Amino acid sequence: MTTDTIAPAQPRSWTFLDKESGDPLSFTCMPGCVIRHDIVDADQKKHPDDIMCWTRPNGAPRLPVDSRGFPEDVSVLSAHIEVKPLATSMADRLPHVNLEIVEDQHIVGLDPDSLAMVIDVLARQLDALRRTRADLVRLRAEHLGQLAPEGVRR
Repeated sequence: MTTDTIAPAQPRSWTFLDKESGDPLSFTCMPGCVIRHDIVDADQKKHPDDIMCWTRPNGAPRLPVDSRGFPEDVSVLSAHIEVKPLATSMADRLPHVNLEIVEDQHIVGLDPDSLAMVIDVLARQLDALRRTRADLVRLRAEHLGQLAPEGVRR
């Protein structure tokens, strides 16, 4: 997925061709979307469920996780907000968070200094997750405000 590193200040609107019907369909990006719709969606044939908006991930700290007998740097607790503006599922049409967690993975052999480093990384990432939650609350409120009937603000 092609993304910008900085989200545009204002939401952008795009048109693409419905893969099934061939009809042009339009959508407006979620505020904070970093996807380059001009490259990946505009004027292309797509299924409406495949159109999505993402915010920049809240970070992707990497820790040396041992899952195959040797440590590999893997991303942990990374999150981004996503919305699929034309999805058939109403839940997907509202901003929601995709959270990458690492399951059944271990960091082994930590001495006190290494454990302190892991704690610091996770504490910073928990702070980032709290910021992502606040962004999600704000974006859902903005999104629902945009869906309100003409002249009525929530």
